[in-house]
Amino acid sequence: MEHWILVLIIILISGAIGGIVNYLLVERVGVLFLRDREFYKSIFIGLAAALLVPLFLNTISSNLIRDSETDIYKIFVISGFCLIASIYSKSFIQTLSDKVIRQLDEVQQKVKNVEKDVNAIADSETEDGSGGKHNDIMVSHSLDEHLPQLKASFRENDTDKIKILRSLAEGNYTFRSLQGMSKETGINEREINIAINELSALGYIDQSMRGSGIRFYITRPGREHLAWYNGTSYAHLLEKNGDIKGA
Repeated sequence: MEHWILVLIIILISGAIGGIVNYLLVERVGVLFLRDREFYKSIFIGLAAALLVPLFLNTISSNLIRDSETDIYKIFVISGFCLIASIYSKSFIQTLSDKVIRQLDEVQQKVKNVEKDVNAIADSETEDGSGGKHNDIMVSHSLDEHLPQLKASFRENDTDKIKILRSLAEGNYTFRSLQGMSKETGINEREINIAINELSALGYIDQSMRGSGIRFYITRPGREHLAWYNGTSYAHLLEKNGDIKGA
């Protein structure tokens, strides 16, 4: 018999027995239990509580069910958990529900905190229209001090597209504005816009909506293309002829 089937059978039997015990703990006079609606209700709730035992064990990081596959005696421990859960089914279900909901709230709060941190970092590396940092979100000085202070180094043979890729890859900011790239590369905004459209079509550049508007950043294929250009002596000739790698 498959182990999971054995565990399921133990859970169901223990849940049913626990539900009956729960019913019998309440003294009833002159009531035939087989005709009593509360009897079947207790069994049903007991089964539900027993089926929640694996979830409870998971919340306390217990490997009891997994370990029972190699240690058959732990099946009896699982049965004991299910009996207790089903005997005190209402309290168990309520307590476990509160615990799970509380953990979900904690996870959601952690996710929100991570999002705030990511947004703070992103905004600290986002260029505003004047070539400075975007200040919609206050960033700590300790974070600001660790930002890379780089300057794009352009070569004589660099094409406009390569200058733009260098500006994105080697500049002070991860998310660049048209104005900032124009100021750094010496290319007017209209030509930059045209080049960005071509580079975006190749997958070398992508864009992100930041607090100060649309900003552009270099993608992994864009960095690979720039690395190819840097390592190939005749790459600038192909660039000038429009024979861009990957096009």
